[in-house]
Amino acid sequence: MNKSWKAVTAGALTILAASGLAACSKEEQTPASTSTSAPSAQGTATKEKKAITLEWLTYQYGPVDDNAPSKKLLEEKFNVKFNIWNMDVNKRDELLGAKIAGGQIPDFMTVYSLADLKKFYDQGIITSFTEEELKTYMPKYKALIDKYDPKIWTYFKQKDKYIGIPYVNFNGQYSLATAWNKTWLDKVGITKVPETLEEFKDAVYKFRNNDPDGNGKKDTYGMSKSAMTDVFGAYGIYNEFWTIRDGKIVWSGILPEAKKALETLRQWKKDDVINPEWTQGQFGENTGGYWAVRRRTVLSRNAAIRPPDRRKSGASRTKS
Repeated sequence: MNKSWKAVTAGALTILAASGLAACSKEEQTPASTSTSAPSAQGTATKEKKAITLEWLTYQYGPVDDNAPSKKLLEEKFNVKFNIWNMDVNKRDELLGAKIAGGQIPDFMTVYSLADLKKFYDQGIITSFTEEELKTYMPKYKALIDKYDPKIWTYFKQKDKYIGIPYVNFNGQYSLATAWNKTWLDKVGITKVPETLEEFKDAVYKFRNNDPDGNGKKDTYGMSKSAMTDVFGAYGIYNEFWTIRDGKIVWSGILPEAKKALETLRQWKKDDVINPEWTQGQFGENTGGYWAVRRRTVLSRNAAIRPPDRRKSGASRTKS
């Protein structure tokens, strides 16, 4: 049965800072050539290229590498410079409050709740924009939101103006992606990426018992906490979300399907194919670094994905 749901992620509402995107941004001149050149035959001098610097506080759990390929690609494509703020997620409110009190306000930031969104607006920290501005500067994004549910915009309005931009997961189908270590799959004789629960089970048992890293020791695991979502998904639910059942909004974690998934995981735990360190910390055995690129790896069906050190694992999950 194909179940899907809409979710406005209240923990990820993108907003513009009070001083305004253009007003608060800085323009940087690209260094001019050291040689002097005469004006062209038409009498027009070569114009210097300028880049806009944007102070950006985004959703993150660790520092963003200033030379990250994706960051550099966006900067070059749109001729901008991103100054991404790094804040300890556990001290974000305190650190952000100190910066704002000191007059430092990002041009663009992500907030984690509608309550914070309204608070920042009431305090004059963020700006608002009109329906006309939304249609003029974000016509495609507005159309995308409207296609699924135009009522979503009402959560981000104060009277007749907008104070934020919704970040939505339209149907929940691909909220998380699974990554497999293809080198390990090949080593244990699995020739295709697992697609069913039985195929998933076969892989994680072989990852535990068939020495996929070839070191002669039984020290590998196929999954930890983050991959458990696959098991719940196989039974048709995402245990951390609300869903609609028989016309009522219910918490997925208490549905009969959740019990079946827990029974499966209980057996796998008994058979020692789930990393025993899954209870330590938010993401189990993986430690250190930015969670989206170290603790959980993006989907790759062809390239070999190297698992982290310590207890080794073969399948993990990431938000997409």
